[in-house]
Amino acid sequence: MQISHNWLNSYIDLPYTPYELEKKLTMAGLEVEKLEFLGSGLEDIIVGKVLDVKEHENADKLHVCQVDCGEDEVYQIVCGADNVRKDLKVPVALPGTILPDGMKIGEAKLRGVQSNGMICSADELKLAEERQPGIMELPDDFSVGAKFIDEYMLNDFVYKLDLTPNYSRCLGMLGVARELSALADENLEINYPDTNLESEEDLPVKIDIEDENLCSRYTARLIKGIEIGPSPIWMQRYLKASGIRPINNVVDITNFVMLEYNQPLHAFDYDKVSGDKIIIRRARQGEDLVTLDGQRRELDEDVLVIADENKAIGLAGVMGGEETEVSSETENILLEAACFDPVNIRTTARKFALPSESSHRFERKIDIKAIAEVSRRAANLFVKYAGAEVVGNLNDEYPSPEAELILSLRPDKVNNHLGIDIEKEEIRDMLEALGFSVEIETDKLKVDVPSFRTDVEYQADLIEEVARVYGYNNIPYTRPASKGSGGRNENQKKELTLMKLLQGQGLDEAKTFSLWESKSKYLKLLPEDKAIELRLKNPLSEAFADLRTTLLPGLINVLANNSRKQIKNMAVYEIGRVFFDRGNQKPGEKNMLAMASMGASVDSWDLDAPDFFYLKGILENLFDYYKIDNYKFEKAAYEIFHPGRAANILINGKDCGMIGEIHPDIQEDEDLPERTAIVEINLDNLFALTGRDSIRHGEISRYPSTERDLALIVSEEVTAGAIIESIKDISGRILEKVELFDYYKGSQIPEGKKSLALKLTYLDKDKTIKEEEVTEEIEKVIKELKSRFNVEIRGN
Repeated sequence: MQISHNWLNSYIDLPYTPYELEKKLTMAGLEVEKLEFLGSGLEDIIVGKVLDVKEHENADKLHVCQVDCGEDEVYQIVCGADNVRKDLKVPVALPGTILPDGMKIGEAKLRGVQSNGMICSADELKLAEERQPGIMELPDDFSVGAKFIDEYMLNDFVYKLDLTPNYSRCLGMLGVARELSALADENLEINYPDTNLESEEDLPVKIDIEDENLCSRYTARLIKGIEIGPSPIWMQRYLKASGIRPINNVVDITNFVMLEYNQPLHAFDYDKVSGDKIIIRRARQGEDLVTLDGQRRELDEDVLVIADENKAIGLAGVMGGEETEVSSETENILLEAACFDPVNIRTTARKFALPSESSHRFERKIDIKAIAEVSRRAANLFVKYAGAEVVGNLNDEYPSPEAELILSLRPDKVNNHLGIDIEKEEIRDMLEALGFSVEIETDKLKVDVPSFRTDVEYQADLIEEVARVYGYNNIPYTRPASKGSGGRNENQKKELTLMKLLQGQGLDEAKTFSLWESKSKYLKLLPEDKAIELRLKNPLSEAFADLRTTLLPGLINVLANNSRKQIKNMAVYEIGRVFFDRGNQKPGEKNMLAMASMGASVDSWDLDAPDFFYLKGILENLFDYYKIDNYKFEKAAYEIFHPGRAANILINGKDCGMIGEIHPDIQEDEDLPERTAIVEINLDNLFALTGRDSIRHGEISRYPSTERDLALIVSEEVTAGAIIESIKDISGRILEKVELFDYYKGSQIPEGKKSLALKLTYLDKDKTIKEEEVTEEIEKVIKELKSRFNVEIRGN
């Protein structure tokens, strides 16, 4: 909805500047999305009058004009437009003026003749989108020397309002004026339009409403002797400011009154209407209608139409028909003002993709009791600006007049609800300022709701109106009572920290459904404790019929969906709950972490398993962060994983999760890259076993540490984890850390063997460690490893 400051000011004497009004409207609930000055860039353009025109001596298409610019100032201006002529009034940009496109006008010589300024076309003033063939011709009644924006009514501000559906009354200018009048600090009277009309003849048109549920009131008025022509400049300017293109006086008057009262109108060419009856009915199956946009519409029984005795002539409340369209030959019109069912109008507008200013208003309800007044207002304007004659009184079919809505309002409830303390007399004054009729009774107010307040139905709506008038800014701030202290619990804090750790290592978060397909194809491939069905009693569909028992299928689908879109490099994680069977009780829940990777490019260990070791490395980093030392990866076999490329994750000997490469068959079915890997771990166990909560920072050792590298040749069956665990078990207190830093298989290593290189760090916190002590420890480790694993020391 766009409204003009000047138009609004014609109804109510606004005591605000345009910028103050912007704030006032917003505080009234009519949020101003944008404020625009129509005359921006045209402030220095003036109205001039061409006194004389001569042909340019040195150019066939140029004219030398003498232009009166007021105050006895005559300027010589060279102009190339064919339509320039003596006594024509034109917009003039004098030297020093900057046009809307940024061009600065100066004095210049054109083919040897001095030119002092510029006579402008509409497109040069940004008043037309396309290039115009000539200069702009202004009306004869414009004052010479006056500002162009004043004479052309561009000295105006336009407010673009973002109205919510409950403010539909403000889709009309009078509705906005009523709001401002009620909320103003001073008494602002509204100048209502002139609706006087004299006519006592009988109207030769009958109205037949066949479906009262879809049309609760219909009026028609015959207006004869119409002289089609342009509407007044002031009306055109107001329509343009509201975003509506002027067409002719008939169409413009119906649009103007619609914007004034929030009541759509439609004018039919009366001479093209068959018979003497207007019928409001449902369309017949197979019936069609060519609408004003030239499109043939196939109708059905759900569509309400306006019809004459032979055919449909309009889509009720949406768009008229082409056959009865007002044209330049129209002499007599039948003016419609009606009220239609909002739901039916919305359905019809959507069915035919025909949203309009008319349907927009009917969808939000209009003031049914104001219809007769609106019709009189439009007829009055037709008499004034179209030379018309009104024939007969209004033909008004109103089968079931709307009853008055009277609500009871308790002042104590208003005060308790809003947290304020005002007297019932003050509440009465507030509501009466908004147009309500209020009667004070002993302990309550009896409120008669005006017909234009279609949004008010309950006592709560009246309380909201009191809050608006009282001022939301004036209602004291109070903190709602709460027993909770707020903030995250400890597990939520740990999850947030975990998410940051995972994201810092290159993983993106994924969220998948907690329901999956009944009899999922992955079910038989999962470990026994996860391969169970937890079916909902009343699933919405078979696609979401079971509670998930693991996060793995969800992340596999995430990777698969991206892989099919040619994304082959991706790493994601999900933190979520899975469910497990508890017999006759409702399913239990576990908090799990799952990670998946495909297309990892770095294969540090040269084992053709980059995704597996990428995820394994992230797990080890997590264990390091959470100070979990007693963990290991134990070879396992599950059908969802590649044979020989899967492991259980054990912490303190307890099974906490699994990791592995996805089975090649699944990779092929889901279009996943080879070696795609996935891991799942029980977060509840991880958080419960963390040693981070008991970390106590001690004094940094004053003594240096020493490092030794140990290169071992072992059987391929021996894992690096087993070697590291043994070294920790063998060594004494001075062993600080053991790290695997190299793995090698090749021509220099016997077949069936592999080389593992480890770094051992020793530190004595009480004294400087001696070389003999480290040597003794290393020899002890080597001896024991030879005994347990039959290792060889590489390089010996």
